[in-house]
Amino acid sequence: MDRKFIFTLGCMVTLTLALICLIWIFVFNYDPIHPERMHPCFGLVWCIFWGASVVIACQGTWKTLPSGILTACCGPIYGFILYTVIGLMVMKGVSPKLAFMIGAIPVTFALCMVHMVLLGNTVFGNVPALLGTYGIWFALKNPADPSNLMWLWGALAFIFGLAYATSLVPLTLWLLGKLAKPVSPGGETA
Repeated sequence: MDRKFIFTLGCMVTLTLALICLIWIFVFNYDPIHPERMHPCFGLVWCIFWGASVVIACQGTWKTLPSGILTACCGPIYGFILYTVIGLMVMKGVSPKLAFMIGAIPVTFALCMVHMVLLGNTVFGNVPALLGTYGIWFALKNPADPSNLMWLWGALAFIFGLAYATSLVPLTLWLLGKLAKPVSPGGETA
């Protein structure tokens, strides 16, 4: 890749993430001295970063964005399946820790095989996006409180990160195109 493009894209990522953080700290009341005053959703900004990271690492485009969004929507489904498997094993007398270790293996393996092998060439084949929301389910789901929807807000923030980061490449190319236009001595673009 062109060094100018990579440098400009890096600047775009940095500046736009800084802008998101600036907005975020005011909307969700960043206060590390009094964390109890912070909104519970403050930490979800990292889900946006995670979604952006997936797109940047996979060099996502507008063409791959629908796949990322649709596959990301499957992550919480697999999380729910795993929690169901764990619950069934615990009801049969297996300790929660052992049930989690045992249950995670077949569910995660099934997730990978379904989306890498069976659906790999479809809009449901974006496994990095799937693993992102699968991880968010575990990071934010509170099995003791079914009314807690932090996992949902985290998944939506992740999907926002996918869409936001997808816009950066075309925006960077547009900016480079604008910067590359020669200027005549009279100040007019040629």
